[in-house]
Amino acid sequence: MDLSDTSTDGPAETAPIRDEKYFFDDGDCMFLVGGVLFKLHRLFLCRDPESMFRGMFSIPQNGMAQAPDLEPIPLPDDTADEFRAFCWAIYALPGEIYLQSTHKGDIARLVNVAKMGHKYTLPMFESWALEMLVTQGPIYLRTCAPNMLSRIMSLAALCENGQLFALVETFWLSRVRGGLPCTEALSAGEMHGRRRFLADVYYHLHKELCTTALSPASAFSHLHLTDKQLLRLLSGHTLLTNFWDHLRQGTPPQLAQCYNHSYCNSLG
Repeated sequence: MDLSDTSTDGPAETAPIRDEKYFFDDGDCMFLVGGVLFKLHRLFLCRDPESMFRGMFSIPQNGMAQAPDLEPIPLPDDTADEFRAFCWAIYALPGEIYLQSTHKGDIARLVNVAKMGHKYTLPMFESWALEMLVTQGPIYLRTCAPNMLSRIMSLAALCENGQLFALVETFWLSRVRGGLPCTEALSAGEMHGRRRFLADVYYHLHKELCTTALSPASAFSHLHLTDKQLLRLLSGHTLLTNFWDHLRQGTPPQLAQCYNHSYCNSLG
């Protein structure tokens, strides 16, 4: 047996491929993202005065001001699609930029641009992409896939953008009331601590329970909720039902902040 043989039986590591569009021969910096090589120009990456890339490039690669063979900078936490959207933003021509303010805007790409702009401290790109999303939102959010509603809510949380939060919640709630399953809305609301949004969705489900005849066979399966979500719904439904029963009987329960409970009783 040859002990010098260091080969392994594991799968060979896939060699990175060059991006079809954003690998420029005259580029002076290179990134490895999701198995894809991007060769770009530092000038474009550093145009935003607050760009994180300015600091990155102030440190010479391998101790050299400019290496003849560029060493790829790995970005393991990004996807190739996200970085490609970022490349599009820094190289986009005026006509392409203009289209984003029309019905031809690419919402998925704008989400990635805003996310990458936030991550790499590019406030001009981040704020522009967020503005385009708010502009296009009223049209796009009416019919987009639920996973995009979730992505946009996550972006609003990441960028702490209240306007985008309000927009996506308004249209998501409207679509829930129109029959869109609530599971993903509840999951997103729970993830980002959107208590008012959660209350609105659960209250919609509560009203649905009050007006829908349930069959023993299907029970609550038509709601498409997780076990935890169903438990919360049924708990809230029971509490609200009991509360309204008390009101109908003319004996509203006294709340801690009620300082004149006799007056409340007189209203019954």
